[in-house]
Amino acid sequence: MSRWGRKRIRIIEENCVLCHLCEVACVVAHSNSKDPIKAYKSEGLRFAQRFRLLFAEPVFENPVTFPAICRHCEHPFCVDACVTGALEKTEEGAVVSNLVRCIGCGNCVVACPHGAIRLVELGGRRVALKCDLCQGWEGEEPACVMACPNRALVLEEEGKESLPLEALLATDGGSPESSSPYVIAGGGPAGTAAIRGIREVDEEGRIILITPEHLGCYSKALLAHYLCGEESEEGLIYKAKEFFHRNGVEVLLGRRVVRLDPERKRVVLDDGEEVEFRKFLIATGGKPFVPPMKGLDKEGVFTFTDFEKAKEAREFIEANAKRAVVVGAGFIGMEVAEALSRMGIETTVVEIAPRILIRALDDRGAQIVLDLLKGRQISFRTGDTVEEIMGDGRVKAVRLRSGEVLDCDAVIIAIGVVPNTEVVEGTTIEVG
Repeated sequence: MSRWGRKRIRIIEENCVLCHLCEVACVVAHSNSKDPIKAYKSEGLRFAQRFRLLFAEPVFENPVTFPAICRHCEHPFCVDACVTGALEKTEEGAVVSNLVRCIGCGNCVVACPHGAIRLVELGGRRVALKCDLCQGWEGEEPACVMACPNRALVLEEEGKESLPLEALLATDGGSPESSSPYVIAGGGPAGTAAIRGIREVDEEGRIILITPEHLGCYSKALLAHYLCGEESEEGLIYKAKEFFHRNGVEVLLGRRVVRLDPERKRVVLDDGEEVEFRKFLIATGGKPFVPPMKGLDKEGVFTFTDFEKAKEAREFIEANAKRAVVVGAGFIGMEVAEALSRMGIETTVVEIAPRILIRALDDRGAQIVLDLLKGRQISFRTGDTVEEIMGDGRVKAVRLRSGEVLDCDAVIIAIGVVPNTEVVEGTTIEVG
């Protein structure tokens, strides 16, 4: 929790004299030794960073730089972008990072409009590092603010900006004073970000979140870690019950919106219950794309986009499988293949494209990944696809389009997802 209340650091660029004392103070404050020389030489955790401005024509005698420090935004886009819940905004307003949960995906780096987050190597892992507003620091103000000799960094009250959402809530007869609830379908990052956005302009309005997941709001990016036992069920959760309690949100777990009636402003749930809404947000995300192939109904065939399927796959593979086939060599398929190899499962990845990770990497990049995976019990069949899953009730093999037959005990289809737009089917809402 922040010791400074709802305050944030503001940078006054014209006051900066390029002394770098803010960076020194940051390193020392976050070190174990609290000694500048030891901290820089041995520890070197640099939460603060600095931008250098480059000009086509010489403008200044020296390079122009200024500190890039987290503003702890009123609505932090980095928190919305984080897929594991490693970033969280506290009640006091500080945006803090849990480095244990961080997987180094870089989404927060892209989302931050101030360039205040960077990826660093720490303990053999790549993690996102940012200002934590000096959590645990004993000074009267954050270390960088206290060290700045020219008041280029100041700690000030967090101002609340006018958001487009405020106008949105007042349109079409809906207003913050309305008794009907805001209803959100989907408990992923978009749904939880909407909760924070609504609370910024309406502190009292009723909010209902409906999700088919029984586990709650969890990180799908960590499912492969769960598959191989490196992450627990509890460790997947990135929005705990306290978040919803604090924001006054009613959460309906294991429930699904099956029909939308825009004219009557109601949604129908899978048990027939109708829920009236003031505003309805469709945040249902994607559903697994499964190409046509024979034998999809056999025991041992799984998709891999939600916790229940991942749990079923883990239990089945641990009890029955020595060999597996993964269909798809995108990000999901490659993570699944690596997780299976960690379980000691001999794995074959089948990809219809001519190389792995074709939408993300060029030939050279793909080859680097293949080299890194050597010796991990993973083989590849590119330019081919599965036409039939074979076996008498349970998976025994797959037959590829090329005619090759691969013996296996389990098949995981991890090609990707398509938008889950079922809720608007039969309505006048257009889907692009």
